[in-house]
Amino acid sequence: MDGHHRIIVEFENQADFVKCHDSEEHAKLHGTAVTYMESPPSPNMYNVLAG
Repeated sequence: MDGHHRIIVEFENQADFVKCHDSEEHAKLHGTAVTYMESPPSPNMYNVLAG
């Protein structure tokens, strides 16, 4: 392991991603999580071409 951690979260669409990030639960978790990070997370969006 390289000492770094990654989290992959899959959403049905970008609207659901935004809805999640606007939630009270996310704000609470994010407030704690960033204290363990050297820099804030940077989300990446991908489109699934085949499922």
